[in-house]
Amino acid sequence: LLSGATALAQGRSTARSSSGLTNAGVLLGFEDGGPQSGFALRGDMEFMPTRLAPNADLSLVLSLGFTRFSDSFYFVPDDYREEWSWNLFKLIPAARFSFDVAPRFGLYGDAGLGLYVGTFSYERDFRSYGYAEDYSDSELGVAMRLAAGAKFLVTPTFQLGAELGVNPYFAGDYDDTTLSAMLLASFRL
Repeated sequence: LLSGATALAQGRSTARSSSGLTNAGVLLGFEDGGPQSGFALRGDMEFMPTRLAPNADLSLVLSLGFTRFSDSFYFVPDDYREEWSWNLFKLIPAARFSFDVAPRFGLYGDAGLGLYVGTFSYERDFRSYGYAEDYSDSELGVAMRLAAGAKFLVTPTFQLGAELGVNPYFAGDYDDTTLSAMLLASFRL
């Protein structure tokens, strides 16, 4: 058992010291921005790890994410319906600090700044009065991600984990700060 853990740790340090693409991850969870909560999906590509200390690395992470906030309201007596949605597509490069706590367990922290494209749609129907209205718009803005997570090495090439983050959005119509909670599956390449 001890030799297996040692071999796993050696394989991990060898993979981390190479250059280029090292990990690809998929995260699934939600973002909460006060009155609205939404579904969140993100893909991470980790590049160029640099060893800072025996158990600490610095790498570049390129994240492509999607979040959908939506809500609807229906009032029966007046046959009134209202729906809205925000779809946010994000591209955020980040610095990732990784810390190996044990041979199969590690922590990381991300800090990144990037762009988002947001699409907004709004519909309102007053069917009993024959009135309907809809509106849609899109915009470009700045997004930031500050996150911390934990990973558990299931096999030498597969990790599971979780992440909590703070996501400020600014310089656009969607000007809010959200909290995110996501589950992670990561594959070593």
